[in-house]
Amino acid sequence: MAPTSYTLYYFPYSICSIQARYTVAVRGEPKDVTSTATITEYVVDIMGKDHLTEEYLCDVNPKGQVPVLMSPSLDKPITETLDITYHLAKMYPNLIPDAHRADMERLLRELHQINYFSLSMKPDVGGPRMQKTKSEIQQTLNGDVSERYKKALRYKLEV
Repeated sequence: MAPTSYTLYYFPYSICSIQARYTVAVRGEPKDVTSTATITEYVVDIMGKDHLTEEYLCDVNPKGQVPVLMSPSLDKPITETLDITYHLAKMYPNLIPDAHRADMERLLRELHQINYFSLSMKPDVGGPRMQKTKSEIQQTLNGDVSERYKKALRYKLEV
């Protein structure tokens, strides 16, 4: 049986992306042959606005965030780092061994409650960057774009 194919969309300097990539790197052996996953990593340059493209917002993550785990085997992309970890742990049980499951899940929940944006952006940079992004989204909305892209851009402005 062929391994299940996944794509992990990430940005190299995103703390959440680093966590997801680390999980992939240390996943160990699958629980069985049907759980084997081939994971291709795909860089999303959020500084270059890759996360605001029509394809990304409409087909990958409507929030325009990273990381995201996609696969034809999934009903929808997994867009939360903790959910990516839990999904992989189902296939790779060494990630969260049963003997330590309660403690590890509690610690993972606590870790993922941290506001990583505040750790990644200086206050004097985050605000202006957000305003610039909002302005760029507004400019794109005023252009000749598809209805699905307009809807996705409006949603991105909300989130």
